[in-house]
Amino acid sequence: MFATLMTSLLMLATSSNPTPHSFELASETIRVLICIIAMFYIERTKSHTQIYIPLLLGLVSLFYGSLLNMLDDIQQINHTTVDLTEDILITIGFILAIIGIINWTSHYQYQVKLLAKQSIHHQLTQVLNRKGCLAALYCLNLDHSKPLGILILSVDHFKQLNRSYGFEKIELLLQQLCNLIQQHCSDDFQIGHWSDDEFIIFGHTEDQHTIDALAGSLTDTIATQMFIIEGNVIPITLTIGISATQHLNIIDSVKAAEQHLFENQQTKLQPPV
Repeated sequence: MFATLMTSLLMLATSSNPTPHSFELASETIRVLICIIAMFYIERTKSHTQIYIPLLLGLVSLFYGSLLNMLDDIQQINHTTVDLTEDILITIGFILAIIGIINWTSHYQYQVKLLAKQSIHHQLTQVLNRKGCLAALYCLNLDHSKPLGILILSVDHFKQLNRSYGFEKIELLLQQLCNLIQQHCSDDFQIGHWSDDEFIIFGHTEDQHTIDALAGSLTDTIATQMFIIEGNVIPITLTIGISATQHLNIIDSVKAAEQHLFENQQTKLQPPV
């Protein structure tokens, strides 16, 4: 096809006496070849009927309209009905092709937005992932009128739970846990899946007391909640690290919450006196 296209162009370019008729015939030949090539190209959109069908019908209509036009010029038919048929086919072809292109563009834009959303959300729990959390934290940190409260929640004995119940059941447990955390928090706070066994809650707060109260309430709620996975009751407890600062940057605020989490975990590991 490409060779035929280039041959047509070459013949036109090297013609000793090109006429308007030869220019028109060459352009119609090129349009026919382009339609054929495009029909093969759009095969990749076959799974998306709202794109494929209008494009295919449009290209077929353009192909027959251009082919009829080309044959008309070769045979010098000059018949009104033939001319009208050519115009109708080409017009319908353009309309359908434009509809297909619009649908293709809309689908592409949707895919771009979907990928952008997926890039900042955790695949399992559908809340913000670490990348999304950091972006949201930087936006919140632009407002220094209130302290920025950060809570990092870690599931106690997570590795042991994984070994005891299996990865698939623990995934279901994490989904239930995330849903419970979302129900417990107000709209003033955002929730993220910080790592495998850690969640993060952050937002502007009035004071340290508000964050402490939220942490205590969450700890008690989770400890008394019955998590049932496929008939198994799985006990869950949390350790929480807290940071409520107004003048630290994001990295230091997160590090402060992580350090507080580590200290609380070490306290739990210490044997009772």
